[in-house]
Amino acid sequence: MINIYEFDPAIYTQKLWVCVGENFDNLNGLFSDIDDETDIDFGKFENYEAVTINAIKKETKDFGVLIIFKPKYIDCKTIAHEASHAAGYIFHHIGADMDCGEPTAYLIGWVADCCEKVKKNVS
Repeated sequence: MINIYEFDPAIYTQKLWVCVGENFDNLNGLFSDIDDETDIDFGKFENYEAVTINAIKKETKDFGVLIIFKPKYIDCKTIAHEASHAAGYIFHHIGADMDCGEPTAYLIGWVADCCEKVKKNVS
């Protein structure tokens, strides 16, 4: 079983979901692809340490960014890496450039903080 932790950045229209688990297949049927709204096959990510993707939560129809970690890889380095991807997806969705400015740094920090909260909860 994978718990899904949901965060709302308030100033952006997307949700952030963070999950930690060994078996990504547990997410099958819960999220769909943002481009064609087909189910996402999470089995294709089984060999990943972590993955960040755009998704739609089927139950609520919310659009957002989903970050999934294998338990032993929810560490500082991987959190920073995935937070950067998540910020990139969010900025792309709103049509903003991701640069070295404060909005980018703030969003990456916010995503990393959400991941850290999940890490503390599952440790």
